[in-house]
Amino acid sequence: MTAQTDATTAEIYAAAWRAEIRRRIDDIESGRAKPLRHDRTSRCADHPAAREEYAEAIRVHQQVSPQLGEAITRCLENAVQAVLVAPMSWPVFSGWDEEPVVRNNDIDRCAYRIVHYQRGDETVILAYALKHQPSKQRR
Repeated sequence: MTAQTDATTAEIYAAAWRAEIRRRIDDIESGRAKPLRHDRTSRCADHPAAREEYAEAIRVHQQVSPQLGEAITRCLENAVQAVLVAPMSWPVFSGWDEEPVVRNNDIDRCAYRIVHYQRGDETVILAYALKHQPSKQRR
């Protein structure tokens, strides 16, 4: 792949994520999707697709080893708590220039980021997303 092709792929990937985030916000705001509350706090809820991403991340890591599953669970839970402490302090989601403001918390200790927005006093998590785009396939 050329550098130009890599750049085009990255742009397509980023645009697809922005469209998916917009769709998830529209789902919640229109009532098509009900945010799923976290047990640990009433100020935080997940979009149903985000809840599935969370469960899948844990499942995949537990298949490697139970310890890795526990580690990713702690990592994601700690990251959610960090978001809740100061939800407006995280950077705006790359390329996002519309309302509501969508932010993300890149998690340093694992390969995920939490994409979220404020809905009144509630933080709504839209995605538990891998930080990197899919790797190039080598043949």
